[in-house]
Amino acid sequence: MKNSLTELILSTRTEMSKSHRLIADYVLANYDKVSFMTASKLAQTVGVSESTVVRFATELGFEKFPDFTKSAKELTRRKLTHNQRIRLANEQMQSSDLIEKILLSDAERIRSTAESINREDFFKAAQLICGAKSVFVVGVRSSSALASFLGYYLELFFRDVKVITSQSGPEMLEKLIHLSDSDALVAISYPRYSKSIVDAVDLAKKKDASIVAVTDSTDSPIAKLAHVSLLAQSDMASFADSLAAPLSVLNALVAVIGKLREEDVSHSFELLEQMWDKYDVYDEN
Repeated sequence: MKNSLTELILSTRTEMSKSHRLIADYVLANYDKVSFMTASKLAQTVGVSESTVVRFATELGFEKFPDFTKSAKELTRRKLTHNQRIRLANEQMQSSDLIEKILLSDAERIRSTAESINREDFFKAAQLICGAKSVFVVGVRSSSALASFLGYYLELFFRDVKVITSQSGPEMLEKLIHLSDSDALVAISYPRYSKSIVDAVDLAKKKDASIVAVTDSTDSPIAKLAHVSLLAQSDMASFADSLAAPLSVLNALVAVIGKLREEDVSHSFELLEQMWDKYDVYDEN
């Protein structure tokens, strides 16, 4: 569904019945709370029947009510500040079930991502990276951890890898000044999407570099500019977005690149093992 939930509601509100307008107005004002509600709870809160709530979601174009709440949750992730997320998370979770809820939620995101990810796009992304003269990996804020993970392993495979996690947009663009059409940019961004990453991808597009986006949706601003996108789910189970599925996807990407560059990787690790032994890097006791 291309339009956001607010756009869908606002574009049809004047044509709605009185009961549907009541639901619409509540959703527009409280989409953060709605994202965690059942149809029964929303009906009770607004003062209409559960069947009316289900019809409301259906008439907006959602196949099932859970699809409606998923759209509300996506809107929540894109709009809420961290303070608002903390308050919402505290309202929705009891401390006794917090650990299990988040762990099981992460497991579900990985499972769902594995089922939906496009294998053809996945191997195309690996080939674009392998065929690049230089590889630039960009990610800021929480995504900087993902960029660092990917960059660490790519540096073992390739001679020229640059990991850029600058918070400043101008500083990031300065570090991309030598990006060319023979290079690849791997951009990682999740809601709330960082403008500096969008600007970096836009610059790469203008320089005709190969662009691989690691993000959550085809509607992501970096997915729209990329040559290939790897979509990994990152829902909001607490005030912190889950990075479990994106990290798993990057882990798989590293494995595929390693397979494509098997001889080079094997040679690199032989040299590394010699170096690690020489400088006593690991505790062997």
